[in-house]
Amino acid sequence: MLSGPLPDSVNFVEYIESGAPLRGFVPLSRFVRLCDLIESKEGDVEIELCFVQTHMGSVTAVGTARASVELVCQYCLEHMSSRVLIDVNVRLVESDTELYALAPSVDGIVVDIPRLSLTELIEDDLILGLPMVPRHQTPCTEIIEGKGKDSRRPFADLSKLFFVKEGD
Repeated sequence: MLSGPLPDSVNFVEYIESGAPLRGFVPLSRFVRLCDLIESKEGDVEIELCFVQTHMGSVTAVGTARASVELVCQYCLEHMSSRVLIDVNVRLVESDTELYALAPSVDGIVVDIPRLSLTELIEDDLILGLPMVPRHQTPCTEIIEGKGKDSRRPFADLSKLFFVKEGD
């Protein structure tokens, strides 16, 4: 049904009834906790979801979400871009009791039926999809090898004071 910018919440029952997938994007700035961990709020999270109802009546949101985020390389301290891609497979439940009754291998979220907050659905997984130690794919060799002074590593010359080469 929807394509393009997505609202804060959607009526997932309409998608179950129509069988249509939900496709569109949500601005990164809506993901408050994620924005605390990245360098820029610019950009979007692309979302593609289908809502599947089982014969028992339970509903699962299945799909993907992807974003390009700005991080700081922990090796050279320069900004870098990183792609985050997550798979979504979350059971939608009505109460905490239902949530705690799910098998440990099943992810779930409590929702106010029929509304579903897209940011609540995927923000935790986006955060977990961030690299634990962001760094460029190709090594930051000029800084590592000490070719030239680098204002980002003001204490680089201190290693000469503490480490003596053999034969000195």
